[in-house]
Amino acid sequence: MDYQKIELGEPTAESEESFRVKRVVEFARLHNICRGTVVDLGCGYGAYVRALSPFANKVIGVEVEETRLQKAIEINKNRTNVVFLHYDGERIPLASESVDNVIMIEVLEHVKNDLKTLLEINRILKPGGGLLLSVPNKYFPFETHALSVLGRKIPTGDKICLIPLTTWLPEIVRSKIATARVYTRNGLCRLIGRAGFAVIEKKYMFMPLDKLNNSKITDRFRQIGLFLENTPAAVVLCAHLLIMARKNKVVLN
Repeated sequence: MDYQKIELGEPTAESEESFRVKRVVEFARLHNICRGTVVDLGCGYGAYVRALSPFANKVIGVEVEETRLQKAIEINKNRTNVVFLHYDGERIPLASESVDNVIMIEVLEHVKNDLKTLLEINRILKPGGGLLLSVPNKYFPFETHALSVLGRKIPTGDKICLIPLTTWLPEIVRSKIATARVYTRNGLCRLIGRAGFAVIEKKYMFMPLDKLNNSKITDRFRQIGLFLENTPAAVVLCAHLLIMARKNKVVLN
């Protein structure tokens, strides 16, 4: 589906201490995604890069937005196994079959062409290389990105976006007002398969609640969320999909 108003997303985390980053790194370590050379595609300010650097030989942060890239370089200038590269949104500036693993956290929904982006990831990965990505869950009943209606952003400014039920609209309608895609689990797995990957694990993830103040109440909600992730209710109560896949064939872009 051709989304007409796709926009660049905001970084999901600024600190490697955020709950979301810790969960992603935990999942990455579980599936051996931290080994060798790891690429964080759409790295923002480098929070995941910093979190992965103690476990990898080398971490490469790739970012399309120049201001974020420069801030990431400055923040991480004393880390010896970290490199940052600018990305034009089309071709990742790395040689074919040159990296061991790639992570892409809440980025795929913002790119111009999601299949072409996945094919680029396939190109730079070594055979058997790992891909860990997360995207918004279409069945979660709240829109977590702004909508663009009649030239106006909803909501405006930096307000938290939780617009009800628009994620459930038919794609032919939603694609005309949404600034980011949403995915079903099966649809995402099919897309990843077309790009030459075999899905190893797929799961739903509860909202990390990083924008709330850390408190006993926040911790309690997170505990409830962790429980819900392993129940049938996860399909509609979890905001994110997390997919682990491995390159199993070369697909020419």
